Amino acid sequence: MSKDSKQLDIGTAYDVSYSQCANLSAQLRVLQHEIKADYLFIASVNEDKLATTQLVLHNAEVVDNFSYSLEGSPCEQLPSKSACFITDELQQHYPENKLLKTINAQAYIGVNRPVFARDSIT
Repeated sequence: MSKDSKQLDIGTAYDVSYSQCANLSAQLRVLQHEIKADYLFIASVNEDKLATTQLVLHNAEVVDNFSYSLEGSPCEQLPSKSACFITDELQQHYPENKLLKTINAQAYIGVNRPVFARDSIT
């Protein structure tokens, strides 16, 4: 799947234009570089607490989307909070979480807010 089609995936999910998606991808690449994160992703969560990524960056490259359970993850409490920060020993806090082990996550920043403000979409 090409980067363009992955940007269209997030555009379809949020009903926004390709240019808005490309702009978001570029901004997220800058953020990823600034915070020195190997992974950065945007996900939506359903009523069963299953998160599905809409855009995944790994070392500034768009990669395939995936789904994961919020249970036993730092994201589990995020729907009731505006943000969550864990700056060290992430895997020790969540020893059963396979995703954190797979991506070798050391820290976590989660933000609960809309990606695109509906009122600003033209």
